[in-house]
Amino acid sequence: MSSLPPLTLAYLEQAPAGAAKVLQEMGILEAAALLETVPARLAGPVVNNMIPAMSARCLERLTAPRSAAILRNLAHHDATTLLRLMRVEKRNTVLAELPTSMAKRLHRSLQHSMSSVGAWADPDIPLLSPEHTVDDALRYLRDTRTASHIFLESASNGRFLGAISLHELLSSERRTPLAQLPIHEITPLSNRAALTTVAFHPAWDDYLVLPVVGRRNNVLGGLSRTALRRGVHEQHAATVLAPSSVLGNLVAALLLTCAGLIRLAVQSGFLASGNLNRS
Repeated sequence: MSSLPPLTLAYLEQAPAGAAKVLQEMGILEAAALLETVPARLAGPVVNNMIPAMSARCLERLTAPRSAAILRNLAHHDATTLLRLMRVEKRNTVLAELPTSMAKRLHRSLQHSMSSVGAWADPDIPLLSPEHTVDDALRYLRDTRTASHIFLESASNGRFLGAISLHELLSSERRTPLAQLPIHEITPLSNRAALTTVAFHPAWDDYLVLPVVGRRNNVLGGLSRTALRRGVHEQHAATVLAPSSVLGNLVAALLLTCAGLIRLAVQSGFLASGNLNRS
């Protein structure tokens, strides 16, 4: 049980974004000391609102069980982002404290480049096989906050088959097998595709989540609009903050030199024309 005053706990729960700003001003050691005493269900949203790099440093300062408990309260793509920013040795100790299935999913996502779809795909999507019924699908959807469709995969090999809309599920008899409903064809996203190349996928007009598949068209999870937006943002931030490369500096210097030479040439031309006019 936390030793923090009830008012402090209430603030953390009701204003996680504001609490995150306060923790960022406190510094890593003080913020980590506070998070060590906060219930994981309250610490998760606060950590998720902090600057990712600082969140990762805080998690490294916590005990592995505490860090793991906090990560369990985050969305898959958020947990992946923070683990990616942690030092490898600390990351491995935290992964060892997570449930095996969750640790495997996170480890798989960490194998992808941060700029790829696979790094941001969430394995927990509405995914069933044609043998399931409408009732199975509806019970599944009760625990899903953002879903416009149910995705189908082959029960034998896990290959992606298509999608069934929520409207069709609600208008069908509950005992009806999903195989008897209209299955919409949709081109899935490759886990190796770059995030920037899928931002304008036409299916975003109709789907809140797009299916992500591996090399064998096996379903690995789904990419939500939220994850896509955050991934592109993180990628842009990393590019902006990245130190300039030697090649980049050389190119910049070359451009400045060329600009100077052009300026001198233009000025020389003006001077020459002026001399000619005077003569």
